[in-house]
Amino acid sequence: MSDLEGYSTSGSIHFVINNQVGFTTTAESARSSLYCNSIGKIIDSPIIHVNGDDAEAVVFACEFAVEFRQKFGKSVFIDLVCFRKHGHNEADEPKFTQPKMYNLLKGHANAREIYAQTLIEGNRIEKAMAEKTESEFRSLLQSRLDEVKESPLPYRKQHTKRAWEKLRPSRPEDFEYSPATKVSRSILSSIVDKISSIPSDIKPISKSVRLVEGREKQFDDNKVDWALAELLSYGSLLLEGRNVRLSGQDCIRGTLSHRHAGLFDEAT
Repeated sequence: MSDLEGYSTSGSIHFVINNQVGFTTTAESARSSLYCNSIGKIIDSPIIHVNGDDAEAVVFACEFAVEFRQKFGKSVFIDLVCFRKHGHNEADEPKFTQPKMYNLLKGHANAREIYAQTLIEGNRIEKAMAEKTESEFRSLLQSRLDEVKESPLPYRKQHTKRAWEKLRPSRPEDFEYSPATKVSRSILSSIVDKISSIPSDIKPISKSVRLVEGREKQFDDNKVDWALAELLSYGSLLLEGRNVRLSGQDCIRGTLSHRHAGLFDEAT
């Protein structure tokens, strides 16, 4: 639905951490397609496969995806091909299902080690600086951990939790009286007048014409069916300056031909 009018986000960036999620399952056992993001083909999205060991390639892929999305308003998939050294979780033994692969991964350097070596070999940094940077970062992490252990941080509720707490469960007395939402008959009459008239420059099918023209008589007879009640609600909300958004064919036409919030020309 991502490219449908009314539902589009003008492109989303889908970032897939492709590290054999699902208990070290192979591609052959996990899905029907060759790639996990082949679903992107149905909306003609670019799918970028990038080696998770190549830090600069990952950055390039991300920058490319953002620029593409901003320029063309289309979705982009990034397939970050990587691995999990410890399998499903720290206690799992991935060799049970993937002995060959995990014998290879056992001695495989991590992304930081690979990138540091790349920078050193390219004379972009010195080995001592790489080692110092890693040592300082690990010390920072450890000091923050020690700090939290000694003085636990106070729990701060997220804004979504705070928003939910403002709501309360419904109570029996809530249903004893209706809230004051009435509008004057003159306002309703003006709405009926508008929704009972068909512009001269369109020609809807005859069935819908009869339904539209019948609204005025129904209102004059002090009868309001479900469809007319909805349309009066929409109209009164619009007159109050509130937006009303109808999405989807049934919201406009109405299943089983009852609503007709919009009319469609028979020819055009």
